[in-house]
Amino acid sequence: MSRQKIRFGTDGWRAVIAEDFTFANVDRVAQATAEHWKKHRPKTTGKKVVIGFDRRFLADQFAGRVAEVFAGNGFEVVLGDSPTPTPAISFAVKAGKAAGGIVITASHNPARFCGFKLKGYFGGSAASETSQAVEALLDAKPVKALVGRGKSQLIDARPGERNGDTGPNLINAKWFPRNVSWTHFYGVEDVYSRIDFILLSPGMAKELDRANSWIPVVADWGHGSDHRPVVATFVAGDK
Repeated sequence: MSRQKIRFGTDGWRAVIAEDFTFANVDRVAQATAEHWKKHRPKTTGKKVVIGFDRRFLADQFAGRVAEVFAGNGFEVVLGDSPTPTPAISFAVKAGKAAGGIVITASHNPARFCGFKLKGYFGGSAASETSQAVEALLDAKPVKALVGRGKSQLIDARPGERNGDTGPNLINAKWFPRNVSWTHFYGVEDVYSRIDFILLSPGMAKELDRANSWIPVVADWGHGSDHRPVVATFVAGDK
């Protein structure tokens, strides 16, 4: 029986749930990713992977399966215990000095899609060379899975909660995070670094009006698929 062809796109693989995005194919991609990170990870990182997921159909179960495969390959696994925004997984990867991260999400694609998004050890989107290398390793080795996820650690990967913020201020309809940085893409990928330039660059940071910048309150704010709205006010110093 021939296997379905899997092609990686921007920082990972996306496909229609139950057509190409199946548990069998997720196994294959997870095994190939594990093989790549076994051989190619900076010495400053551990044999550790952070896994998150969004609110799409079966996303939590796909993430659990990825955790089992990585555990079967001897990785320490940190698995989100609830739907988590992608930048929070990036934060956890960088803060935890992991070899990389995986987010089960299809970002802006329609609901029938799901995806396997790769994050580099630096927290940003994995380079296209990494995606190509993982794709080349598909089916190179049989899938190794440890049922029960081995020594996986379940955590709430959202930085706000770990810093003690339990939720938005519903009275003032604004939530002011305590200097939490949600993104780690600056200077890594052009599409992200443009946004980070506005939010995190030294020049712009001096002109940020913190009193009038906030994260708006939205229903289920901590369970977003991939993106969160931010209101940032800047006052030019060189008028």
